[in-house]
Amino acid sequence: MIRIFTFSLMTLLLACSNSVDQIDGFPNIDITGVVLNGNVRDASVQVVGIDNYGQPQRNADGEIYADRFFTDANGRYNLAINGVATGSLLFIVKSYNEEGRKTQIRCALKDGCIDEDKVSVDYGDWYDAPADFELWAVVNDAQSISKVHVSPITHLAARLAFSDFTWDGNTGVCEDYNSGAGTCNVSLPLNGIFTPQSIHEANTRVKALFNSDSSIYAFLEPFSPFFTSSLDTVSVIDGAKHGLLNLTWQYQAREENLTLSEVLDDWLNDAFLANAGQLYGDDQTNTPAQWDLKTAFDYASAIQTEMALPDNAALTSAASSFNTISATLTNVITSEKGADYLDNLAEQVTAAREFVENAQGWINGYNNGNLVPFLDSDTAAEVSAMEVQWEAMQAILGPELQSVFLPVVETVHYALVCSASASCGTEPYVFSDPGASISYDATTKRFSYTNTFSQTLVRGELLSVGDNGLIKSFSFTQDVKVESDAGLSILQSRTNNKASIGVYLDSVLVSGSEPAIKRIEFSLPQITIKAKESLGNSDYQDLVYTADNASLVMQGVKDPTRPDMPIHFNLESLLLLGQVSNGSDVLDVDVTLNGSNAAIHYPAQRFPDLNFVWRGSDIKRYGQFDDTGLDAAQLAGWLALPSDVTLNEVLAGEVIYQTQAQFSNLGTALKSELSVSNYHQFEFGELQYPGGSTGLAIYKRNASDSQFVRQCNAADGAWLCSDEVALADLGCDGAFKNDSAFTSNASASDAFVFLQKSDCIPQVKIVGRGVYDIQYPINLDAFTSGDSFDVKLIKPHYLGLSSFNIRLLSRFKDGQNNLDETPVLLNILGAFTDTENVSIAFSVTHDFIGYGNTSSLGLVEVIPYGERTLWFAVGNSDQTDEDSVVYYILDNNVSLVMSGFDFRSSDGYHDQPLGYIRYAGALMGTLRQEGDLYVVRYIDGSWQLL
Repeated sequence: MIRIFTFSLMTLLLACSNSVDQIDGFPNIDITGVVLNGNVRDASVQVVGIDNYGQPQRNADGEIYADRFFTDANGRYNLAINGVATGSLLFIVKSYNEEGRKTQIRCALKDGCIDEDKVSVDYGDWYDAPADFELWAVVNDAQSISKVHVSPITHLAARLAFSDFTWDGNTGVCEDYNSGAGTCNVSLPLNGIFTPQSIHEANTRVKALFNSDSSIYAFLEPFSPFFTSSLDTVSVIDGAKHGLLNLTWQYQAREENLTLSEVLDDWLNDAFLANAGQLYGDDQTNTPAQWDLKTAFDYASAIQTEMALPDNAALTSAASSFNTISATLTNVITSEKGADYLDNLAEQVTAAREFVENAQGWINGYNNGNLVPFLDSDTAAEVSAMEVQWEAMQAILGPELQSVFLPVVETVHYALVCSASASCGTEPYVFSDPGASISYDATTKRFSYTNTFSQTLVRGELLSVGDNGLIKSFSFTQDVKVESDAGLSILQSRTNNKASIGVYLDSVLVSGSEPAIKRIEFSLPQITIKAKESLGNSDYQDLVYTADNASLVMQGVKDPTRPDMPIHFNLESLLLLGQVSNGSDVLDVDVTLNGSNAAIHYPAQRFPDLNFVWRGSDIKRYGQFDDTGLDAAQLAGWLALPSDVTLNEVLAGEVIYQTQAQFSNLGTALKSELSVSNYHQFEFGELQYPGGSTGLAIYKRNASDSQFVRQCNAADGAWLCSDEVALADLGCDGAFKNDSAFTSNASASDAFVFLQKSDCIPQVKIVGRGVYDIQYPINLDAFTSGDSFDVKLIKPHYLGLSSFNIRLLSRFKDGQNNLDETPVLLNILGAFTDTENVSIAFSVTHDFIGYGNTSSLGLVEVIPYGERTLWFAVGNSDQTDEDSVVYYILDNNVSLVMSGFDFRSSDGYHDQPLGYIRYAGALMGTLRQEGDLYVVRYIDGSWQLL
């Protein structure tokens, strides 16, 4: 069975859009900065918010979402973002070649540079930036920044902040962290998540690696040899360091005959990320040697010498510092660690680790039916009792609902038959219960249904509501009661609030004809069901089910391949908001069902079977991808094939081609829809199939006119035609006029041959059964009136559910008859439209407090709140071939969202993790499969094996 979970998670953004308009009176945040020491002009600059999943803000098409600004002739940008923006910001600088702009880079080396074609460029000259030119910088605290500079050094920090370093499953080992004692080789960098911690740690790590003594490099404006007035006033030595290090990009490209793209790839991927965000001091291990700190510092010092600016004290001091450090570097990889963003980070990560450890036990316990690890023992016992009570009530509820429902429906149906003939004396009717008797007074329109045992009493009256007699209403003049061996069912109907049924007809009632019912709506003020001590016993248990304001809707369907068969009915929707009481204990039970295909599925039985029982054990087996749990139970009768339909069946001769050359000979409904008058030439061709037709009306108004066509479709005798178009333009892909068989005087047969060859009419949908492929003969070259074609079933009209929800909420009392202060909610919701499109979610919540906007998760009104929640969902779709399961687990401030798929979703920016761990809404870590292990990576650099 093909599976995928079909839920979609809404992205909620921490940062706001970058429009310069003020919001709620907050002044805009103005930001300025330079790109590559001011040596990049006409470059695109975007300031991107970070969303709740640590990803750069995207639009619906998956593209980076932010206003676009540009650098000026001095490589500087000035922009404004909304004053309400909060959180972290990603600055993305890219080359741009549109709207008359073309990004260019200035050579800032005294001895010249080389461009992307490796052609020499003189000092001060500009050359075209490569198409893939891209630099990042990322910072925290949008409200506190005014200057951000973007450079190759800030790019290293930003990419480090976005990287998860994982085990490849082969190199070395990955042991549990064990408070720092374990080791885990992290040789595989993946695009991960931005968090305030990862951003701060990366920026401060790069600051330490490259010897800044003051601020992170994104806040240090680098010097430029083209602005001599500022040479001695740039953030002194650290600004000079930043400037020299940036220019090593052009320097290395020139010295090693490389493009800027090749150099940046050498720095970022081959060295920095390959070493998990560290660098060799002086690489003597690899051949060729990796870019290392000694290379960076020596090149920076060489640039200072090349510039020949001995009077610039800042440059001199920066170069001297680099030379001093370079002399001490060895063939060892650095082990720098940046600063923590939060003072209590260790405390939060510890809480998250404990939560993950507990969650593993909760999941295992839940899958094995043991809730004690998740709930306290008393509450777990209550939940077990709650499940037992619900299972016991279900065993009674289904049959009792059926025992009430069936006589009520049959009585109403019989009353319609009697009403049509103004008498019941000559109308034979076979009731499901052979002991039933009924009386109907055609004058008063009152009816009464009784039976000895089960003891049944139904009394009411029939009314016409209007709409030309096509809507009938039935109200019950007293309570409907049914007593059986198992219990007693009562539908309350009082003077001020009567139970009623609305019936919608396709046509007026005709004596001797089956009522053409298309829809039945039940409105039931109250349902009460009491369980007997045992079968046949006259004593009742304390177990009682009550539902207020219940509603039920049925849809009538015919099978057009068997026109003599009566209308059968499907359950379209059911709403039961009730409770099960057992002494002082109360269990709220809400059941909501909304059917799919209720109007096109012809069921085997005439009336819906309400005796369905959805046992938790069956659904849980499906939740573990056990097909037998689904297929054997058929989800309590849903997902059944239509009446006599068999898979891959072939119906002989069910599609028939017919033509009519005279407009006047068409049916009244079609003539009215077409309204063709004053025609010179006319022909109508159609493919008729059970319950419908698809046709072409081809005509000329005058002998000199071109031919026109209108496409028409019929269902249940009603026609609908498209606007006219030239016959030459007919087609679903290419136009008829482009076909070699097209002529200026084409027939309906010619047009149908063209449509058939173009695969425009491959199938028919037969209401009540399914979608069928038309079995055209090979090389069909003409349609002749009376031709018939077989059809083969490709997709049955299963009776499914577009949505369902079952909620059980305990309101038990303790030994002192006080209401339990820790209510427990069991919740099941989902949908299944057919056997290959199913999604089901389950949850249990300890100390349930309600639903709300789960902004930390990105789901709205789906997952319940409480002290602890364990929620998981499974599903499948015929659109993919992957299985999936999604978990959401909450324990006070800590939560885990985990998505398990059989595939990896990856693009240029994001390698999808399996799960996210949060503390008070903030991302604490990710869960991934690494080799054959499942590893949680926390934002402090620690990890945990599952």
